[in-house]
Amino acid sequence: MGLFQLPVLPERLLSSRGRVADRLIAGFGMTEEDVDRFRAEVVDDGALPTALGWYRAMALEDPRLLRVKVTVPTTMVWSDGDVAVEGWGPRSSGRWVEGPFRFVPLAGVSHWIPTHAPDALAAAILDRVRTA
Repeated sequence: MGLFQLPVLPERLLSSRGRVADRLIAGFGMTEEDVDRFRAEVVDDGALPTALGWYRAMALEDPRLLRVKVTVPTTMVWSDGDVAVEGWGPRSSGRWVEGPFRFVPLAGVSHWIPTHAPDALAAAILDRVRTA
């Protein structure tokens, strides 16, 4: 996450073509088809700076800025195959929610839950919406 907060470097790294860049991207659990889709939909279509903006908006330097509890119904969907998000954080995230909280673990799915487990993700979202 720290790398993605740097200016310019992440865009250059993720936009570059070739085996090294593709291996870097695939190292987070993307298939070859996922990498091609990422290149087309995120890099080529110009969405990369916006996607990186998500990371750049996070306040990593002062944890006290993150100690505000969420008050709305919340569902945390996480997979044990995620190489970018360690299990302790998602499993403990309910401590930061005052509203109804649900933790939905998925087994064997990568970091890319929306593309690798869309049905399970949709089911978790629909369940939350129905009970919210």
